[in-house]
Amino acid sequence: MLSLAEQDSKDYEAEIVRLWSQITHIEAQRIRLENYSRNLRFSISLLRRFPNEIMARIFEYTCDKNLLQEFPWHDEADDQSTPPTKLSSPVITYLPTMAISAVCSRWRQLAMSYPGLWSNLRVEICMSSNQSDIDGFIATLDRYLEVSGNAPLSLELNIKGHPCALPVLWSFSHIMLIAGKLSSTWESTR
Repeated sequence: MLSLAEQDSKDYEAEIVRLWSQITHIEAQRIRLENYSRNLRFSISLLRRFPNEIMARIFEYTCDKNLLQEFPWHDEADDQSTPPTKLSSPVITYLPTMAISAVCSRWRQLAMSYPGLWSNLRVEICMSSNQSDIDGFIATLDRYLEVSGNAPLSLELNIKGHPCALPVLWSFSHIMLIAGKLSSTWESTR
């Protein structure tokens, strides 16, 4: 019995050492997490200290073109037809103003207060699309044109497909109508 009690005591001692080792490891992890959080807070606070004017200039540099491409893209006249711009990243990366305005409330407020960010558009449309396919596209375009307000509009329009298709002609007239209402100056690149 004495031998078994000594063996149990050694086992308890080994378990205590193992648990202390785990506690030390977990405590080191906690300290690393606190340091990481402190660094994140510091970097966020630096970004928050940037004046709005500097942030707006950075946004202007970043949002030089917003690509609105119709999806899905299909041209019945040409089965090999592909969109003019091949998208290799998620769609939101081609809409920098929309992406920036979704980061936080400050960035959204800044983006909304600088209509010029929303007025640099490259629009790609397929004439053979169905009206139901382009409703989301039109809603996004409406949003860009609405927020662009009276800022000079830089519009690059690329239309592919059969010229007699009505849905896209409606889309084009829709673009012209909205842009005519909201923009006083036109700069057409195409």
